[in-house]
Amino acid sequence: MATSEPGDASLDPPPPHVRSDFTGHEAVVQTLTAAIRRGRLAHAILLGGPPGIGKATLAYRLARALLSGETRDDLSVPPEHTVSRLVAARAHPDLMVLERPYDREKKKLKNDLPVEEVRRLASFFGQTAALGGARVAIIDAADDMNRAAANALLKVLEEPPARASLILVAHAPGALLATIRSRCRLFAMRPLPTKAVEALLGQLAPETDAARRRAVAALAKGSPGEALALLLGEGPVIESQIIQMLASWPHVKPAAIASLVNETTGRGNEAGFALVTSLLTDTLRRAIRQLATGLTEPGDPPPRVVAALQQGGVEYWLGLWEKLTDLFTAADRVNLDKRQVLTSAFSLLRADASPDAPPGSRNARR
Repeated sequence: MATSEPGDASLDPPPPHVRSDFTGHEAVVQTLTAAIRRGRLAHAILLGGPPGIGKATLAYRLARALLSGETRDDLSVPPEHTVSRLVAARAHPDLMVLERPYDREKKKLKNDLPVEEVRRLASFFGQTAALGGARVAIIDAADDMNRAAANALLKVLEEPPARASLILVAHAPGALLATIRSRCRLFAMRPLPTKAVEALLGQLAPETDAARRRAVAALAKGSPGEALALLLGEGPVIESQIIQMLASWPHVKPAAIASLVNETTGRGNEAGFALVTSLLTDTLRRAIRQLATGLTEPGDPPPRVVAALQQGGVEYWLGLWEKLTDLFTAADRVNLDKRQVLTSAFSLLRADASPDAPPGSRNARR
């Protein structure tokens, strides 16, 4: 993908607690709606699935429906409704949201969701609803809880309060304690069809080139969140760093690798890992096709990348691309350490660090 300027901030979508629109996951919405109308909604709901597919947006949508006492077929509550306005302002007294807290000293979010935050649930659920309806708590994301926090949550789940709902968002629900999963109703949310992601990009970023929206939708693996990050958010910045690395081959600096790895990994940053791996494999794939055919397509990396890769040859880069895709697939399947995976992947781009470096590449560094 070609280097692009960072997206216009005015195109950034509203955060989940503000959004009134929702795309896809019709079967999940229908099941939740039916359960509410029958009075059979589980006291704890677990929305699981890959990052960026709308889990948090659905969590707030469900919360608004429960707090308003109105159950439309699509769980929507009008933006002008008092409940919607209070939730958007993070001011609804009967909604508690637990997220990783901000560390003012380090000026960043903390690495995990600590036990002190989760313990607040007991007092919240022990109170009478301020507006006389339901009480709802959202944990976004449950993956961020440390062990002590998870145990504290388990105590709440063991004695579910009346007229209260707990909604957990989890990127990897299988990694949660089995005792937590067993006390929740799991809704497995799947990636959206590519066409749906492309249509959503058309709504949120209509001024962006249609060919680029199409390419980004195909690359996003069914995740609107990742698609928007690729198109408008961190994507252009990370893409630029990857292009610089490839264009400088075989002189890729370890410091550049370390910087990008630090930016895109860490607890709770599954989206950053998915973003950088998608960009790396797609940029390299496009460059290899250019190298092999001499033909260019919209979104291809700049000529300086192809010129650098020409030193290795098509066969070498095809082999390296296959190693990278196998490594990233394994990382997802068996939950490998993301930092180590990315460090290993980018180290393969350093010719002097690769055992299969093409002839002359090691000398090229001297």
